[in-house]
Formats: sequence, structure tokens, C-alpha cells
Amino acid sequence: MSARRFNAKFGANRLDELPRGPGVYEWLGPEEETLYVGKAANLRNRLRQYRNASRKKAHRKMRELVAAASGLRVRSCESDLAALLLENQLIQSLRPPFNVSGAFTMLYPCIGLRVHERALDLCCTTSPHLLEEFAFFGAYRSPRVTRAAFGSLVELLGHLGHVEPTRRLKDLPRVPFTRIARVRQLDPTWHTALEQFFLGTSRELLTLLVLALLEKPGARRHAEPVQAALQLLKCFWDDESEPLRQALVTAGRGGDRFLSQTERDPLFLEVRALRLPA
Repeated sequence: MSARRFNAKFGANRLDELPRGPGVYEWLGPEEETLYVGKAANLRNRLRQYRNASRKKAHRKMRELVAAASGLRVRSCESDLAALLLENQLIQSLRPPFNVSGAFTMLYPCIGLRVHERALDLCCTTSPHLLEEFAFFGAYRSPRVTRAAFGSLVELLGHLGHVEPTRRLKDLPRVPFTRIARVRQLDPTWHTALEQFFLGTSRELLTLLVLALLEKPGARRHAEPVQAALQLLKCFWDDESEPLRQALVTAGRGGDRFLSQTERDPLFLEVRALRLPA
């Protein structure tokens, strides 16, 4: 049934006209709006899979796209990497309804730091452009890991200094999906350790936190949640901070401290291509 529907909509000879090289394809709606963007190493073979989609659960999305689409647009590319980059660009700019991965780079979180009146301000946000006074790090890919690590950090710093109630931070704007914390009575040297940790250049912050927390009776009384918070920070280092630094260095951008949300996916695609064996 899928093959008959495909032929009726797009022509029985449509596949024979497609190139066998890499490229990007777009399923189009009745107003030529893009419903879905995909990448293929071999365009003809990939679109043939849509034509021959079976009733298997794994083929359900293919059947749905063939049913929903009114047209098909194909773009050839000179390499697999070029196809990956074009696919990512189109998904980010068009946000097709059938695409999920890569469509919401604006949700990649960033972490910011600033010194304010001898206090340390920290923020975790998806809108760094609305908080220009902060020095930002990231963007990181996982909101779950990043936000959990940020919350854990604020909790731990609360044992070492004084965390201001959020209602008192009237000098800072209210930004949606943003958490801001102000820590007072904190030694200024923590700022450097935090910077290096978020940059992915040094994980010394974890050691410094352990040593400092051991001296605090309140932290020792809550040893189990403190240990859990430290573990979340380590996961953030392993999954987000250090891999981002390694990718920037591999791409020749080791001097950059911040990678915008829209730049992140293209950079990792380029780095992945550089690491593949020749």
C-alpha cells in the first residue's frame, strides 16, 4: 500500500531521477511548507525505503510522512558532512513539525558568572542575550544534566557562604526558564575555580569543594545529599563541560569560552567528521 501511495503522489519514476550520492530531502505540505528534513548518504536508496515502508512499528514514521506530504524536495551535497550541516541548518531555521532532534537548540542551557558588590552571581539560562552582564559558558546540550548540576552547585556553595533569597535580587531581570543565585561571604578565589570548571579546562573545583565542605559541620551532618550533589557536578564535567572543551580544541577554537546555541550542533558535527578514520 505504501508503494502504491508513493507512486500515486510522487510518480512511479520519481526515485529513478534521484542521485545516488549524499544530500538532504524535505517532505513538503500542501502549501510547500517543510514537514520534515532528513539526511542521506545515498538519496535514492534512502527515499526507496520510504516507498517500500512496511507495516512494522519501526516504519511508522515513514508511512506517516508519505501520507502527510504533498511534495518532495531534494538537494544534493558534495559530502556526508555537507549534508549533515545542511540538515542541521534547515531544521534549526524551519523547525519542521515532524523533526524533533536539533529543532530546539534555543533550549540548550548556558551558565553565567559575574562578581557584583563582592558577591558572586550565578545563572543558568537559555536566554544569555538577556543577561549581558554575565560571562557565559556553554552552550551545553543537556538541560537535565546542566540544571541539576547548577542546583547542586548552589546547594554546596550555600554551605560555604550565604545564598540570598531570590526575592531580594531586584537588580536583575526576571528571565523565563532562568535560575539566578547570589552567594555572599564567599572567598573571591572560588570565581577562578568555577570559571575553569565551566570552561572544561580544570576539574579542580571538585577537589576544592570536598576539602572546604569537610570543614563545615553543616555539610558533614548532611553527608549523603552533599555527596549526591558532588556526583551530579562530576557528571556535568564528564558529559558536558570537558567534551565541549575537547570539541572546541579539536575544531581550532580552543581560545573560545562560549559557543552559541546555534553553533553547537554544527561544531560537533564537524569534529565528528574530523575524528573519523580517513
